[in-house]
Amino acid sequence: MKRSPSSYLAVLGVGLVAVAAVVTSSHPLYAVVVLSWLDLTTSLVRRTCQTLFAAPRETVSPTGAAPAPEGGNSTLSPYEQGFFRFFSAKVGSVTVADRLPPVSLHNVRPFVNVVFLSLFFFIPVAAVGVSSKVVSSPVFDEFWSRPTPLILAAGTLASAAKHGLLVRNHARSEWPTAGAVAPRWRFGLWMLYWVPLWFLTALHATGPEVGDLLTLVAGLVVVGRTVRDIRSFGDAAGATESTRSSANTTDSASSTVSSLPSGEPCSTIRPNRRAVRLAGAVDSLLPFGNAASSFRRVEGQYAIAVVLLVGVPLVGHEVWGITSLPLLGAATVATLGAYIGVVALIGVVHFELAFGALEYRLSDDELVAYDRRLDAVQWCVPLDAIRDATAERALFDSPPATDAAMVALDRTDDAAETEPYRFYCHSLAFVDEPERVAERLTSIRSGPEEGQNASDAHAQRPVST
Repeated sequence: MKRSPSSYLAVLGVGLVAVAAVVTSSHPLYAVVVLSWLDLTTSLVRRTCQTLFAAPRETVSPTGAAPAPEGGNSTLSPYEQGFFRFFSAKVGSVTVADRLPPVSLHNVRPFVNVVFLSLFFFIPVAAVGVSSKVVSSPVFDEFWSRPTPLILAAGTLASAAKHGLLVRNHARSEWPTAGAVAPRWRFGLWMLYWVPLWFLTALHATGPEVGDLLTLVAGLVVVGRTVRDIRSFGDAAGATESTRSSANTTDSASSTVSSLPSGEPCSTIRPNRRAVRLAGAVDSLLPFGNAASSFRRVEGQYAIAVVLLVGVPLVGHEVWGITSLPLLGAATVATLGAYIGVVALIGVVHFELAFGALEYRLSDDELVAYDRRLDAVQWCVPLDAIRDATAERALFDSPPATDAAMVALDRTDDAAETEPYRFYCHSLAFVDEPERVAERLTSIRSGPEEGQNASDAHAQRPVST
């Protein structure tokens, strides 16, 4: 990526606003910390959006042409078992708008995880800290006087210009992968930015004698941040150049599995869409389902519920001055209910996009999983490699109030040993009449004549929808 002079000017603009804050503010270091917090906020928004529209990852899943990531972990995130985990195994992308890069489905999972954790964990924790320790102090009232609002507005505009130019430079060359732009630990830092403000509040309360020292520290912080930002722009340029070749390699490799085999299939089996959506809601609310054996997911979901259970009444009492216990209880129940509804809706969307548009095309010599929405082959297996097929009717395999169930394949080729790739590539998801489907897949291997009779019989049955 070519280093644009305007990008460096934008970085210097952010630094100049910080210098103006040091010169004009009654609490210079306090103002510099707030401006840094605003710049970090803009950076997190930019990184989160770029995660969604990031380039395809360097190493694709076992469903694609390249080998599986070492240890079964995606190159996008160490959290393989979580919300939208089956997107890790998806091949293909969708176009949202002509002016935007296509969205690879495996990038949706880290994007949604970041947004979800931000809304229900990072932002509430930061809001509690700011409201209880910063805004309520007299030092904040002294800080929030002219020209502080103008300086903060200028800082926000300068930060938006800086990160906007960085996005433009990426768009003109190559978009980085999600692993290169994901917020990661920066959200934890953002959540705790109110702590130094609380510390500075205590220092300012000791009297004016610390003013000169804090002004000196503020100047050093501004210089250090400006130098760091200039260097980081150069590092980002080099990282994007190294991403370009690997992204092109991934695109060419993935294209080898994006077309259907020639010839018409003997029959086509499609998942039951209602069962897919019900299964998604159950899987999301009860994080113990297929390919979900991760303590991180259980810990994360219930940790957020605990934070809401404690944080809603605390914020209601401390910030909004609500003293009525019934009203606080109603607000807590409503918030938890909204949280549960959002979790269920995420599960519905997850399974609909992962399995809803799949169709399993059975030909004379292979079984192909094809996604109509993405127009891409997801996986295929020779019929000779299917040792056995069984219908699974456990809670997470057969949704309540439906007759659909999973058909598990015992494959001899072991195309995907790790989760969630193994489940995705070794299952026919939520199909109607699963026993008949399993019986047919098993009978095809028993012999050419018997397999042909079974194929003719099944081809006359209506396709599941």
